Amino acid sequence: MTIHRRRFLRGCAATGAMALVGAPWGVRRAAAQDLKTIRVTQFGGPFQVVKTAIGDPFEAARQGRVIYEVENSVSALTKLQAQKGNPPFNIVMFSRAFAIRAGKAGLLTTLTLADVPGLGELSPDAMVPGGFGLGIMLDSIDIAYDTRKVSAPITSWLDLGRADLKGQVVMPAAALPIQFIVMQIARSLGGSEKSDKAINDAFAKLKEMKANVRTFYSDPIQATQMIERGDVAVAVQFGIRTSHIIKANPHIARASPEKEGVPGIPYDLCITQGSDNQDVARRYVNFAVRKESQEGLVRDLLATPVHKAVAVPADLKKLVVDLKRVWFPDEEYAAAKQPEWSQRWTREVQS
Repeated sequence: MTIHRRRFLRGCAATGAMALVGAPWGVRRAAAQDLKTIRVTQFGGPFQVVKTAIGDPFEAARQGRVIYEVENSVSALTKLQAQKGNPPFNIVMFSRAFAIRAGKAGLLTTLTLADVPGLGELSPDAMVPGGFGLGIMLDSIDIAYDTRKVSAPITSWLDLGRADLKGQVVMPAAALPIQFIVMQIARSLGGSEKSDKAINDAFAKLKEMKANVRTFYSDPIQATQMIERGDVAVAVQFGIRTSHIIKANPHIARASPEKEGVPGIPYDLCITQGSDNQDVARRYVNFAVRKESQEGLVRDLLATPVHKAVAVPADLKKLVVDLKRVWFPDEEYAAAKQPEWSQRWTREVQS
């Protein structure tokens, strides 16, 4: 939104609220019931704060009502595919590779530049290629490790194969975005993440590393619980979740290898094709990237913001992912390779 549009919307919200002051209770209740409802997915665990950072202020501004449902990218995509034309959600939160897959499958409404008036205030590439959604925060895949259990700091992704970590690592299962880990290992070995040879070398290295893996998790909450309980010493985990682990457990550190970096992942809001109340859905997407909403996501979720005017407070910088350590994969390439690499992961690494 532009400054003028934000002021206009705030003025409208304030005027509407004042008009209801002193009105009979029945009138106020009827007005509240007039708000249209949208169903929005969000990831589990720490992502429940999306409601307080975005949903509650959205409702307070009388833009619409929001019902949240917990889904990951895989489960949400599966449900959209099963109910094409009659989606169970108005808006889906996807990691970008899944947003691109869903968009190309005809499951999402295409956004235009006119639909996102404040796009210029956001980070470059906030819009999903093809207009299939809008990124509202940045995450990464990183390595969390218990400093009490690990003999030497982890400084490379290849350290996951160290002899002292046998049976002490937890990694994601194939249903999660493992394509970024494959690409990362290819880069750590000195190759290109788009080279077939480098990818084959990465799978060979991952096969070696699996001797160190205690288990492969299908839900990121499992990885958090295992490292917090001390069941494992190392967790390949999403950056935002790693931030919350570190906040609650000072003895757990983030690796973020300096030379190799970590793969960054935009999280997108995507409006489903064929769903009702698309006007409310568009308002919600724009509301999620306004400066105030982004500040809430930084403060409560420890997410990296996409709004260029939002700065990470000094006391949170050690918890929010450092963008200097992040590299961004080619999401369209990753989306195209994800089905094939997931099968290889299941067959060669996870089995």
